[in-house]
Amino acid sequence: MITSLEAVTPEWLTHVLREPILTCIRRDNKAFNSAIAHIEVTYGAGASPDSPRHLLIKLNDQENGEAEVAFYHLVNTLLTPRLPMLVRCFSAEYEPLSGHSYCILEDLSETHSEPISREQVLSGVGVPSDVHLDRMIDALAEFHAYWWEHPQLAAMLQRFVGGIVTRKPISSTSNAVKKNGSNLLQRSAPISRQNCARCTNRRWRICPACGTAIYGSV
Repeated sequence: MITSLEAVTPEWLTHVLREPILTCIRRDNKAFNSAIAHIEVTYGAGASPDSPRHLLIKLNDQENGEAEVAFYHLVNTLLTPRLPMLVRCFSAEYEPLSGHSYCILEDLSETHSEPISREQVLSGVGVPSDVHLDRMIDALAEFHAYWWEHPQLAAMLQRFVGGIVTRKPISSTSNAVKKNGSNLLQRSAPISRQNCARCTNRRWRICPACGTAIYGSV
């Protein structure tokens, strides 16, 4: 398990991505909650034609990346086809003994932009524009709609929440996940949105009765 961005080498990437990588150029990212870098790679003979040229690698320690790695493992296993609002993850691992983890994701820097900068967040101007907020809500609502009454939802939550809580039963983070997971499992029981009277006549919001992200007339 790597613990620093300096350990991201062509040899290591070749091992974890199972593609012949000749070179990798690292560009640092100023994110303050993880160690993150943008990686531009070149491939050798035999690489898949659709192999990504631009990657983003994210390192965490102190068990902070455990849930994120578990999430990507689940969605890569269960979601076919891939949901468009989820960034592609090419490799992700968590090491319980040390608490270190990494995620190798598709780098969307050339096609996407941050709704607010780090400098804005630090200066207290941390609210995106209405346009960005609307798009975020659209993406969250589409993700929520995909799982609405999905036959695998309860099983997925049991695997995701149960695995984390089993390894860290005392931590406050795990207790919060366990509590939220229990609420989600209760909401995963068959329920029709049409039967929820509180879902009607609302703008975008989360319905307090059934937990659905909804949009309607004023």
